[in-house]
Amino acid sequence: MPPYPSAEFKWKEYCPVVFRALRKLFNVDPADYMLSICGNEALCELCSPGKSGSFFYLTNDDHYMIKTMKKAELESLLRMLPAYYTHF
Repeated sequence: MPPYPSAEFKWKEYCPVVFRALRKLFNVDPADYMLSICGNEALCELCSPGKSGSFFYLTNDDHYMIKTMKKAELESLLRMLPAYYTHF
């Protein structure tokens, strides 16, 4: 994924191979996915942050939601990702 041209935030994709495999498993077209996430339209920030204080963003086509994560949340996700992947 190309870097987003903004100084307001930093975008980092974790475990792209695993998530690409999951998208393939669920028949998500790679081109459609990239257009939703990286298209010309801006992401829409949802009005209120979640309980964790993270912010949520919705793609303009309403197909995907993106959640900001704190370091502890990320570490938990990365720990359980192998079992999650195996589950599917």
